[in-house]
Amino acid sequence: MSRKRTTMPCRPLRRTLTAALAAGLLASPLVAVAEPQADDERSPGALTLPAAPAVEVPAAPEAATSEAPAAVRAADLAAAADRGAGWLVAQAGTGRMTTDELALSVIALGAAGPEHATDVQRLTGQLERRASAAAAEPLVLGLTAIAADVAGRNPRSFGGVDLVAALRTELADGRCGDGWAFATGVCVIGLSRSGGTVPQAAVDAVTAAADPVTAGIRSDGGVEAWSTAVAPQAMASVDDRRTARATGLGARDYLTLSRGDAPVLAEDLPVGLNALAQQSFAMAGTYADQPARRDATMTWLLQQQHADGGLPEFFEHAGGDVWATALTVLTWSGRHLSVDATATTGYQRHAVVERISGTDRYAVAANTAASWADGADTVVVVSGQNFPDALSGSALAGIVGGPVLLTRKESLPGSTKRALQALDPRQIIVLGGTGAVTRTVTDELKGYADSVQRVTGKDRYAVSSEVATSFWEQGGATVYLATGQNWPDGLTGGAAAAYRGAPLLLTKHAEVPTPVMDALRYLRPDEIVVLGGTGAVSGDVVTALKAGLGGSSAPSIRRIDGTDRYVVSARVAREIPATQASAFVATGRNFPDALAGGALAGQVGSPMLLVRPDGLPTQTAQTLEQRRPGYVGAFGGPGAIQPLALRYVRLVDTGR
Repeated sequence: MSRKRTTMPCRPLRRTLTAALAAGLLASPLVAVAEPQADDERSPGALTLPAAPAVEVPAAPEAATSEAPAAVRAADLAAAADRGAGWLVAQAGTGRMTTDELALSVIALGAAGPEHATDVQRLTGQLERRASAAAAEPLVLGLTAIAADVAGRNPRSFGGVDLVAALRTELADGRCGDGWAFATGVCVIGLSRSGGTVPQAAVDAVTAAADPVTAGIRSDGGVEAWSTAVAPQAMASVDDRRTARATGLGARDYLTLSRGDAPVLAEDLPVGLNALAQQSFAMAGTYADQPARRDATMTWLLQQQHADGGLPEFFEHAGGDVWATALTVLTWSGRHLSVDATATTGYQRHAVVERISGTDRYAVAANTAASWADGADTVVVVSGQNFPDALSGSALAGIVGGPVLLTRKESLPGSTKRALQALDPRQIIVLGGTGAVTRTVTDELKGYADSVQRVTGKDRYAVSSEVATSFWEQGGATVYLATGQNWPDGLTGGAAAAYRGAPLLLTKHAEVPTPVMDALRYLRPDEIVVLGGTGAVSGDVVTALKAGLGGSSAPSIRRIDGTDRYVVSARVAREIPATQASAFVATGRNFPDALAGGALAGQVGSPMLLVRPDGLPTQTAQTLEQRRPGYVGAFGGPGAIQPLALRYVRLVDTGR
């Protein structure tokens, strides 16, 4: 077998994700293959950040300078496919094709049109004579079974070999051959197309190979490109099996985020691999409503075709390659390895889900800040060792238009330093006193901005009040009020506050701290929105607000409550209109990974919802169904949100 396992490259490339948010809102780098190494203060620059989130904070609009790719005519694709088919026939005539190449040629010729029917049968005859040898090589066995189906041959007696029985034997333990997930995926497709029953163990093996961070399919320690590209097709062929759809969707998400707005997955990957990925996109309906995306891919592939009809193994290489040519002919013909062009998977009804992760809370915040691709004039820095200041910080970030970064009390983490270098801010606002962020840290921050301003107070309530009165004018529409003794309601409320450009103040459970009441008197809002039920903010607080802010200009008071933090977060989400096709989730059990997330979510007009570490609460699922996002960002690594929880998120039918 002539293909090599191909690890996905890791580069910080930014690309547009979907046309649903084409106004510069979504962009993505090529997704990293694994978590970075732990932050090492002794090795500046050593931290390899995982992929920045696909959400990009819009910069000031600029006049469009690029032109959309020209539409590709069906006739041009058919002609190119015919030339490629002719090249494959010529190569077969040399007698030098390997068995895997011969099987792929049959598959491609069968897709290229009825005019190649004679060649299909002739090459299938050659393939039959090699059936015994093919059965000894698992990947070749899978391709041979697909070719037999294309040629209309009996898979139970193909050249004297029962391909169905051979594939079932190979897949009995869940692995096809040495366990390369690409080979397993091809065998799953071959057995499914042959009418056999795919063992659940094979589906479980592909699921087990999914990377817990990126959902790409791993092999030999990293996300492997061939395995990931074929996984959506393989899992779609057994869609009714346990974990199949979620695993296929995860691989689709990896491919989608990796491609971004580029014409193909990556130009330095094999041409045939890029063609295979396009098949998976087409099968999944990823760009069904974006013909320009499909045309860009087809144009790139057309540009690779040589005058003799063949395509090279790699971009702009000389010489033709059977795998590249056969897989591209299949793609141009509107076919896939697993199913024909008329089959539907329903994958397009599920949002792309991306984990926004890092080695620790500081790296997660730094990766989140990478969404400010053009830098930020102002950055808010808060303690990463406690939550209160970050809650007010999300709201503040919303009006200054920048991200929230985290710091340790005594030292600035390396990931935060590198984020500041990339953002190149003019101003840094530090929230909290020296008990939260020492003077040593603020002195170091002066090396990253022209101005470093500290907003402080005697406690968390005074800090939130000082933030509100320092940066908001009087007479605003809304102020959010959350308990300062726990974080969930303020975390989700921070996104709403950032979206609305409103301050978020903190209160005690049963009384309104004096600085908070003074801040409310100064701000004179039209409305106060109390976040959480009476277990978080008691009725005594509401009574005190009415008494302390009474009079003809007294604000209205509205409470957003629920039976638990998950219900509250779902109801807070209603504060943000569902006009953007994106949403974010964070664990409802701990705060660190999502501390900086509210600022991003609010500034891109998206809610912050809560999930369980290992599951999806009903109210969160229903909110996602109602909002119909095309993209869901999940803050935190597998320790915060387990892969199982993200499988449930992927399986939500958003009806797009």
